[in-house]
Amino acid sequence: MRRKLVAAGLVVAVAVAGAGVALAITAGARGSDAAPEVVATAPGAETPQAVAASDFCFVESMIFYRVEAVELATVLRGMDDVSPPLRAFADTVVEDDSAELDELRERYVAWADARPLEPTDDGACAGHGAHAQMPGMPSLAQRGDLSAADGAAGEQLFLALMIAQNAGVAALVADTLDVPAHPIVRESAERALAAGAIRARGLAELRDAAP
Repeated sequence: MRRKLVAAGLVVAVAVAGAGVALAITAGARGSDAAPEVVATAPGAETPQAVAASDFCFVESMIFYRVEAVELATVLRGMDDVSPPLRAFADTVVEDDSAELDELRERYVAWADARPLEPTDDGACAGHGAHAQMPGMPSLAQRGDLSAADGAAGEQLFLALMIAQNAGVAALVADTLDVPAHPIVRESAERALAAGAIRARGLAELRDAAP
């Protein structure tokens, strides 16, 4: 059975466009003038703080990672002969990451003007624009292999891709927490770090239990 696995970039673009803006904002769309300052107030704070390009990059990159995880889990749920524990894990991934995407997309739209006009080497902006090459993102060949797989082979490939993807999120979080970040981003990164540790343990247990 072959299931369709759409490239993450396309899915993100469509999903974010549905929220009111296309994902691919180009430098030309904003012109050559300096970008307007974007500010946001963290929960519990009294005054807003400026949103930096690295803050926006974190949000955009997390969208790509979460969409990718939902796609992989959706493909796994469409496979034949998948163990109940792994299917339950995939259900949790879809539920949790879809809920987080709602929050991330709202922030993406609100912070769009903070998007860097040129790639940088700082924090979450490192390599900005080459999302398909972010750590942990599966290749087109791997996506195709997963979409064609079933049973034990499909389970093993799914686990390998999810482990790599989860490690990619951890690397992004580490880069984000290693530089000054907006309090909203820092709190989001810390939540992602904690959730990623839980997911890593679950993936390891499923991998060890796999035939």
